[in-house]
Amino acid sequence: MLCAELAQSRSFYARSLYIDMCTMSFDLYSRAFFKLYFAEALLGLYSDAVPNIRLRLCRLLPQIHRAVRPTDKQLKVLLDNCTQTLYANEKDCDVIAEWKKVCDTMQCDMIRRRESLTWTDTVDNTGRQLR
Repeated sequence: MLCAELAQSRSFYARSLYIDMCTMSFDLYSRAFFKLYFAEALLGLYSDAVPNIRLRLCRLLPQIHRAVRPTDKQLKVLLDNCTQTLYANEKDCDVIAEWKKVCDTMQCDMIRRRESLTWTDTVDNTGRQLR
C-alpha cells in the first residue's frame, strides 16, 4: 500500500508527506477510515531517526488519542507503546517539550470524558459507584 511505503520510506520528505496526509485525513475522512488506513503506520514513526518526524508525530497524538476507542485494543496498545517509548527514550529537547504539552492535553481530554458521564453512567440502580 502506498501509505505504508511513504511512512517507511528512507526519505525524510516522504515520511513528512505521510504525516501531512494523516493530518488532512482527520479533516476529510471518518475516524474509522483514519484508523483503518493511517493510524498503525503513523504510530510506527515514534522510533524515527529524525527528531522533526517524532516532533510532528507528537503534535498529532491528541487527535489520535481522541480517535482511539476502548474497543480498539490493538491501536490502544500501539498508542500506549508510542507514548511510553517517547517518554523513556527521547533525547531531543524539542520533542520532549512537545511530548509534555501533548500529555497534558491528552490528560485534560481524559478528565473531560470522565466529567461528561451522566449520573446514570456512574451509579447503578442500588446507588453504588461503578468503575
